[in-house]
Amino acid sequence: MIFSLPMPPSINKAYITVGKYRRLSPIARAWYKEVAIIIKKQIKTNIFYESLGYENCYPINKDEKVKVMAEFYFKYPKKCDTSNYTKLLWDSLQKNNIIKNDNLMFKEEILKYEAGDLNPTVSVLLQNYSPTKVGRLNETNNRIVRWLMKDSS
Repeated sequence: MIFSLPMPPSINKAYITVGKYRRLSPIARAWYKEVAIIIKKQIKTNIFYESLGYENCYPINKDEKVKVMAEFYFKYPKKCDTSNYTKLLWDSLQKNNIIKNDNLMFKEEILKYEAGDLNPTVSVLLQNYSPTKVGRLNETNNRIVRWLMKDSS
């Protein structure tokens, strides 16, 4: 499943303090509303770009583990920290019932590009996640443990 969405506000602009509480800012609320309309439109008109060569993009089982790739297109990518944008992006997928919970995202790939003169946007690819090489994780963990042990001796 692929979506093309406007750039979310950064986490620094997404929340405001009201008294003792943190709330969504008007900018963030407006972005959530805009994204809801865009997602519904893209689902309704079936714009999922399967013709681009992505396999098994649609539909996803929203109750299962998901892998996600997000491509951020910034005007000035060197100055932007993608981690400031992903929280609202993942929450929007959950709020729009695309995924059941953002804790089901088991694999994330974040890419950053320069948008040039175009408006900043983010493209999101979602697929169900089914790891085929479980042993690879153990191999990676063993390398990390060996590396840590080497420094401590």
